[in-house]
Amino acid sequence: MLLFFNCLLYCYWSQLEIAIAIVDCAADFFNATRRLFVLSVFYFFITSVALGWAGVTAVFIYSMSDFSFSSDHPFHGHFLGEPTISAAQTALWVVLFFCFNWISTLIVDKMAFITMYSCASYYFSSEGGTDGSADVT
Repeated sequence: MLLFFNCLLYCYWSQLEIAIAIVDCAADFFNATRRLFVLSVFYFFITSVALGWAGVTAVFIYSMSDFSFSSDHPFHGHFLGEPTISAAQTALWVVLFFCFNWISTLIVDKMAFITMYSCASYYFSSEGGTDGSADVT
């Protein structure tokens, strides 16, 4: 394994130098844009709120069910009775699932757009020997 790894290093030495330069540039970018970390934490909390909203809404939709109770065995494994789920409830769950996916995709794509904008502004403002500046707003 060591011989194979050293052979790869020898054969691809020029690509390794390019890879190290790319990692160095990425480190400079993340060092210059520390607000991206705060922004991603902020969007994590926004997504958590959306997930909580979807969970509470799912419970409310489930509570709209009609429950049938059996008088012979009221506590026989079904304390709440058997729910009867209507087609309207199923449609509401589909709409809820669609809306939650739409909102979470919007949040993820917005974060990706902000990161791409910051990376592009950092790249185009940097010159040969100086680091660029990125705008994270």
